[in-house]
Amino acid sequence: MHVSLQLKINVNALFRADFDGLFVSNGPGNPEMCRQTVEQLRLVLGREPAKPVFGICLGHQLLSLAAGATTYKMKSVSK
Repeated sequence: MHVSLQLKINVNALFRADFDGLFVSNGPGNPEMCRQTVEQLRLVLGREPAKPVFGICLGHQLLSLAAGATTYKMKSVSK
């Protein structure tokens, strides 16, 4: 298993690497502020041959934006 931390990804370099799937990790951050990452992920999602992509927390929100969804901040609720 190879783990790489990249704050900025380059899709062409990514697909030259031999990997089985892509994991987009959590934040913190506002997904709306990560436009460059969303654009790069949009390219990843449209690339052939397709690779599995998994996102958690902020990573899931970024993948959702790349797929065309919208995000919004929920109201804070205290119990």
